Amino acid sequence: MNHLVKGQNRGTLDNTMLHVNGQALFTSIFGRGYAQLAGDIHERDHKALMTGEIPNKGKGLTAAIDNYSDMVNNQWGQRWGEAIAKDLGITKDTKWTDDITAKYLNALQGKYALSMGLKFKSEKDGGTFKATDEFVKKYTTFINANK
Repeated sequence: MNHLVKGQNRGTLDNTMLHVNGQALFTSIFGRGYAQLAGDIHERDHKALMTGEIPNKGKGLTAAIDNYSDMVNNQWGQRWGEAIAKDLGITKDTKWTDDITAKYLNALQGKYALSMGLKFKSEKDGGTFKATDEFVKKYTTFINANK
């Protein structure tokens, strides 16, 4: 999805989307507890987050800010993942289809557009993602193979 965004700071936005998208998908498929555990294990690997001993400057400060931002983004992903799963009727037993995947990605993109004021390359005809898109088909196969 991040390749569809125009004119944003790509490094920061890519990282935001990585965390939000991953947590949304984990939450939709496995539940919020699993997503929270996975996010916490990943982010709390850094000593400063465990001890609170955050440097006042330099790379240590930058890393701590990045980790805290990731933890906030994880929470948004979990919230959005719960909402989208509810709207689309997704459970851990759902066999994902290309249609579900396209609807899911369009719903997630819509959350970004509303919350961050982002503009995407194409929002006409019901959304950017179509069930016939090669990306959507590959993503569907990936989800079903890994859940």
